[in-house]
Formats: sequence, C-alpha cells, structure tokens
Amino acid sequence: MKRIIVVIALAATVMTAYAQKSQEAVTKAIEKAEAASKDPKKADKVATWLNLAKAHLDAYNAPQLNGRIGASSQELAIVMSDIKPTSTETETVGRSQYTVQVYPTCKYYINANGALEMIVTTKWYEEKPLAKALSAYIQAAKVDPKGTKTKEISDGIKIVCDNLRQEAIVAYNFSDFNLASERFAEAADACAQSPAGVIDTMSIYNAGFTAFMAKNWEKARDQFIKAIDLGYIQDGDAYFKLSESYKNLGDTLAYKATLEKGFIACPTSQPVLIGLINYYIESKENPDKLFEILKIAEQNEPNNAALYYVEGNTRKQLGQLDEALAAYDKCIEINPEYEFGEIGKGLLYIGEGDKYGQMANDENDQKKYEELLAKCEQNYKLGIEHFEKAIAISKNDATKSSLAQYLKQLYFKFRNEGEEYQKGYEKYNNWGSQQ
Repeated sequence: MKRIIVVIALAATVMTAYAQKSQEAVTKAIEKAEAASKDPKKADKVATWLNLAKAHLDAYNAPQLNGRIGASSQELAIVMSDIKPTSTETETVGRSQYTVQVYPTCKYYINANGALEMIVTTKWYEEKPLAKALSAYIQAAKVDPKGTKTKEISDGIKIVCDNLRQEAIVAYNFSDFNLASERFAEAADACAQSPAGVIDTMSIYNAGFTAFMAKNWEKARDQFIKAIDLGYIQDGDAYFKLSESYKNLGDTLAYKATLEKGFIACPTSQPVLIGLINYYIESKENPDKLFEILKIAEQNEPNNAALYYVEGNTRKQLGQLDEALAAYDKCIEINPEYEFGEIGKGLLYIGEGDKYGQMANDENDQKKYEELLAKCEQNYKLGIEHFEKAIAISKNDATKSSLAQYLKQLYFKFRNEGEEYQKGYEKYNNWGSQQ
C-alpha cells in the first residue's frame, strides 16, 4: 500500500511523568469551565474560553496516559512506571508488526525500533473533545479583539490540528480510509481558523488521497480540486487522481479536461501521460490533440530534453515507432548527458526484439522462422548498443544498476557468438561486486 504523503511535526515534549487525571476529575473540570462560559459576567473574558479549551484537550489527552508519540522504550519505562498494562500482545498492522501494550483506556503500538508509533484510544472521556476544544479557541479569539492572547490561541489551534492529523495517520495505518479522510479534512479546516490562519495544503491533499483510497469519489474530487487550486499538485499526481475521480463519477468531459490540464502543468508526469494515452486509446479519439499539447510544452521549454523523452514514450505506446525514435534522438541532441533518450531507444528495440521473438516461436515455416529470429537478434543488439551508451553517461546508481541487469540478460543471449558478448556478460554478471 502506498505510503501517505504527510509529515507530522508534533511539538517536542519533555518526557516526564505527571499525575494522571481521572475521568471524574476531567468531567468536573469541563463542567466548571462550561458553567463559566455560560455566565454573562465571564463569557466575554478570553481566559474563560481558554480554560474551556484546555479542559477539552485534557479530556482528549487523559485516556492516552503519559506516553507520547516517538517516545523510546526507555522513556516509556520512566513515565509509565506507575501505570502497568493489563496485557501485552503482538499485532500486525499493514505490513508492520507491533508490540501492543493494552491499558484500560488505550493501546500503545510500539514498533520494531522500540518507539511508540501509535496510540489508539479505546475509552473516551467525552465525545469529540478536539472539535469542542477548537470551538472554544475560536470563541476565545472572538472575545479578544485586541489580540492579547493571539499566540496562545494559535498554539492551541495548532495542537488540535496536530492531533487530528495524527488520528488520520492512525486511521490510514488501519486501512480505515474514510475516517482518515474525515480527520485530514478536519485538520485542514481547523488550521485555517483565525488567528492561526494556516492553509494546510498537505492535509487537504491527503484528505483527497484517502478518500480516493476509500473510493469515495465525490469527496476525493472536492479535496483534489482544493489542493490543485492552492498549487499542491504533487508532480501531477493530484491531477491524475482527480481525473480518475471524475472517470469513476462518469464525467467523461471533466476526466479528459483534467488530464489535459495536468499534462500542461506537469508534462513529465507519467501517471498523467499514461492516463491521456489510455483515454485516447479507449475513446478511439484522434490522438493528435495529445501531440498538440506536447508541442506546446516543447515550445515553452525547447531545452527540456525530458519532454522529447515523454513524446517518444507516447508515440511508442501508440505504435508510432519511427516518430518515437525521432523524438528520442531529439532528446539526445538537446542533452547528450540525459541518459533517458538512450534508454528510450534501447527499450523500444528490446520491445521489438521481444515481438519478433514471439512471432518466431509461433512460426512453423523454417525460412520465415529464421528471418524473424534474425530480426529479433538484430533488435536485441541495438538495445545493447543504446543501453551501453546510457550506462556510460548515467550518474544515478539505481538507474545504472537497472541497466546492468538488462545488459547482463542481453549479453547472456549472445555469449556463444563471440568473445565481446562473453566479456559483456561477465562484466554485468559481476556488476554489483565491481562497484
């Protein structure tokens, strides 16, 4: 499962043990703070609402006991010395295994590194404490026109946002994508409240992403539109997922238009490109529109070799091999150090070699078989030629390693034809140990 795109920066806390508040104490504090908020003499004081917000945050935090996300086993041993788990279990969540410490009001999920990664509350002291805390902070801002407590209110709203994001991540880890989307959307809405006024584009995108995972297409659509309008496009991924949301909602015009907009904004985005290609193949529309868009991008960035690599891939996908080769050549001409032009040509020739090889295997006529086999081998050798050029200029270790694997297999096919092929096979067979 794809990992969610999110970075949580919770405020650093000193790991010290403190007196754990009981549900009774928390409830009494809330009742007292609420009574004050309804008292006409106190309702216009900012301190009244800050106290109420704090009481609701205490209701949120108290069931989670003394542990804090990121705490090591040693730190937990200190702060939890007086609170023992009722049981300790092992649980697999996603692909990760956790040691789970079970307490009366929560569960601690400790990862393989011995750090507390997730806290799951199993017994709440009140319903929706974070929403109630946020409401109190908003009211505090309203009765503080001079901004005397702006920083305190903003810090409180940030705490609410951080906790909502953390809840979203926990829901995501447990594959509850609808809940994760709901919490991310709540986090974004909370952050936008005055006086904090932060546009949390990451949470907006993640609300769309998790709705997409839940196949909640309408919510995914709405959140991705917000993210794109704010410029948070994740290298075209937001456009692609928005287009897929439209597709699943049956809005073909918006599906196509979104892909075209995404391609203009992110012409090297493979998901967007593949989405456009698939659209033209499935709809049987003339793909010339796709190349018109490509030409615009190339005219806007004439020195961007990657655009011609994209054009080559597109034409190859549509079976326009000569045009694809011409585009790869243009890519190489613009930037001889950009290895993907050579890689594109190599993959095209290997694809052709595979095609002729399959045709040869299906051919019963000996003469035709030999002709097809000769074409297969000719294309494979052209693939070797361009992969050798690519690996010589590439500066990316992962790319070079991938090319080495291709070359090892190709040279192996011809190792009995001559010393150069045998040496090529030996070179790439030992590639890892030589680096």
